Amino acid sequence: MNNASPAQIAQFQAVYPQMFPGGNPVPVFSYYCYSPYGPPQPCPSSGSYNSPTYITDVEITLIVMAPTKDAQSGQVRLIELHGRGHNMNPIQY
Repeated sequence: MNNASPAQIAQFQAVYPQMFPGGNPVPVFSYYCYSPYGPPQPCPSSGSYNSPTYITDVEITLIVMAPTKDAQSGQVRLIELHGRGHNMNPIQY
């Protein structure tokens, strides 16, 4: 459900207001790149650091909907799952 339609997102946010920040779809994969100034930052869309060489972390977000509604409330059942992979090797230039 990460790429739900705007109508579905509005319906889901009525029940789960923290999901779909800004009313936008949520990407399954988010990439974080090496930053010489501190912890990894979201990878830029252009420039010298926009390269697989600099990716140090990959965050995976899955939004999954149950096939049936909640028996008591009649609302849709969604769950948001997060995982993160981190490169343990130092960056080689």
